[in-house]
Amino acid sequence: MRAGRPDTPEDAPPPGAVPDGPDTGEGSATRPVSGVRRRLWLLIALLSAAVLVLPIAVQVYGQIMHRTTTHSHNYALGPSQGVEIDGGSATVEVRAGKAGRVRVQQQLGWTLRSPRVNVDQEPSGTLHIEPSCARSSKLFSSLDCDVTLRVTMPADAPLRVTTGSGSIQLRNLGGTLKAVASSGTITGTGLRSTEVSGTANSGMVQFDMAGTPRRLSLDAESGTAQATVPRGSRFQLSTAGGTGTLQVAPGLSDRNSGNRLDLTVNSGTVQVGYTGCLECAGAPSASAAPSSRP
Repeated sequence: MRAGRPDTPEDAPPPGAVPDGPDTGEGSATRPVSGVRRRLWLLIALLSAAVLVLPIAVQVYGQIMHRTTTHSHNYALGPSQGVEIDGGSATVEVRAGKAGRVRVQQQLGWTLRSPRVNVDQEPSGTLHIEPSCARSSKLFSSLDCDVTLRVTMPADAPLRVTTGSGSIQLRNLGGTLKAVASSGTITGTGLRSTEVSGTANSGMVQFDMAGTPRRLSLDAESGTAQATVPRGSRFQLSTAGGTGTLQVAPGLSDRNSGNRLDLTVNSGTVQVGYTGCLECAGAPSASAAPSSRP
């Protein structure tokens, strides 16, 4: 075609001819590869979004489906009968109540399977209380089992409590007390028990004594065991130490006292001080000391 002249019939392409497109060389062969890459990146993006969003969606769904129920039951308890509570992962509160009666209030929460609270009275008359959870769903593990117990019992009845990963609070009790914390916590306030025993495996036991016990025993494996006693309290002190820390307030030890204070520490910490001043136990007095027990 000559410059400046319109196409003439001689210059026009013959009928049925396909106009030449731009010369792409070998680039046309890469188009399918480029499409595969786009689809691959899209798939990766979708999977990443699912990984991020799915756990949140599951938890939201779990919260929407979370159910709760509350029950309350009363049980008779004779003068010489006691209570045992295996708390597990539950939250438990035990208070002093009316003589001759134990009241168990339970609040249960779950998403898929309802937890249970088993209450059995043994032939000896001891009332055994143990909450249990069905096998937890991995998707709703944080919501699938929630147990809160509020127990009122005669103030002078014997009590044994254990906890796994849960927590137990004891208030204003006066009967013989034995407490074992595996990895959870057990705290007692206003206690007037004459015999008290606390063991902390890898958890914590902490007692605030409102009266001076005749015998107080604390044992810390790798956990922490603490107690405060009224000022002026005196004890015959017996200790057995490993590599842990043992701290006793000055003035507590009196070999002529009729009260006993038995302390054992493995690799944990045991502290005994005065009411309102646990730190008054001061510097370690028997850290990893050899046994001073008879």
